[in-house]
Amino acid sequence: REHWGLGPGPISNVTWLLENNGAIVVRQALCAKTLDAFSSWSNDDTPTPYFILGVEKMCAVRSRFDAAHELGHMVLHRNIDERRLRDSVYFKEAERQANYFASAFLLPEDTFAQEVDFAPNLEMLVALKSKWRVSIAAMVKRLRHLRLISAEREHRLFVNIGRRRWRTEEPLDDQLEIEEPRSLQKVLEILISKNMINEQSLTIDLGLSIEDIKKTIGLRGYLSNREATIIKFPGISERAN
Repeated sequence: REHWGLGPGPISNVTWLLENNGAIVVRQALCAKTLDAFSSWSNDDTPTPYFILGVEKMCAVRSRFDAAHELGHMVLHRNIDERRLRDSVYFKEAERQANYFASAFLLPEDTFAQEVDFAPNLEMLVALKSKWRVSIAAMVKRLRHLRLISAEREHRLFVNIGRRRWRTEEPLDDQLEIEEPRSLQKVLEILISKNMINEQSLTIDLGLSIEDIKKTIGLRGYLSNREATIIKFPGISERAN
């Protein structure tokens, strides 16, 4: 946060923050129940970070946490031999670290702690969710990390979350807007409008159909539905969430 000059308050848009700091962010169907997002570095002389965010859940707060989680992998685990991640114990520890990073990144201790009273309840956390744009469940875990609640209080809060059937859908999930990437879309819109690229070159260079390009990048209205030859995309080493 200090390096990027974010200050102690809520992050308005995690996706745009990543893009503003040089990352390529796209949304696409990952077609895997256990995979919400993944990140990687391009294989070239000046590696670019890529963040692929799934569209299956389409929940704003969960997607923000996924993006912050992948940022944690980028910061903490970039130089780790990926073969080590095949070990289940090591993989679980890497995931735990990335989750902790995301929690601390989105809910900084000094500021977040000041907004919570001595006995936080779910109604209070719903109100905080609209400000911090973090799930109620994630806030409960963060409160425990910061030792602002006991293990017993954490358990009771999660029991109440279950009773209210909030484990799959929380209050405000249907109101908070998904953070959509914009940088790649803007670049391609300019190139297309100036006739510097066309549909055929896009499908060849990206190895995607026109429909998939529209879904992934958001170029609705710029491209027709004409299909083109699909060519395999150059390999990128992936780190899955």
